[in-house]
Amino acid sequence: MNSILQSLLLLAASAATTTSLALPSQQQQQQQQQQQRSLSPLSPLPLNHYSEPSLLWNQAVRSAPANGNVVQISPDDRWLYVTSADGTLSKLDPATGGYVGAHVPERRNDGWVVYGNGGISFHVANGEEEDDAAGGGAAAGADGADAAAAASYLVYWVIDVPPSSSSGLSALSRVIAVRHDDSREKEMEVLWTKTLHGSIQGTPVIGYVEQRGASVAGFEMMYP
Repeated sequence: MNSILQSLLLLAASAATTTSLALPSQQQQQQQQQQQRSLSPLSPLPLNHYSEPSLLWNQAVRSAPANGNVVQISPDDRWLYVTSADGTLSKLDPATGGYVGAHVPERRNDGWVVYGNGGISFHVANGEEEDDAAGGGAAAGADGADAAAAASYLVYWVIDVPPSSSSGLSALSRVIAVRHDDSREKEMEVLWTKTLHGSIQGTPVIGYVEQRGASVAGFEMMYP
């Protein structure tokens, strides 16, 4: 009887020893898997969640945006631009929210209404292009047309809506190119305006024509 009890105790002790040895191995495997996940380039970065986000600034613009308008920082982080429903383009300082200036498209004729609900596209010139454009260098060309193409600029659009009482008149669209630079002038410089028949939708796309320079929606910037 004693020998049987001793055998049972030995078996129990052996099973406990085996179990105690197996647990650290499983924990190590789990730790290794967690380390591998943390080192994986596809692992998500930790997110910070705030119950009350911090307000950095709050700034009114010249006219109210509507559905389809944008609030957009330029690719070089210089300015924050806002398009509004009446076609106004406002420029703010993204660091402070300070109001810098605006471009307000003029009405085509009495009774016409200016309307806009599109986005903005940017062409940000590199350092050499901006130096040439400002100093009349190689990019400026003989007549200065290339200088405009070399400068940094943005494009957006507005729609000119005729009065409801008019007959035979249809809406016209304007693509507007505005200089994008360090200027703090209240009135932004318009480089060119192109009038199109019909109503534009969406955001203009800036392409590039190798022989002639930057172009917008098929209309070359140098020769609008």
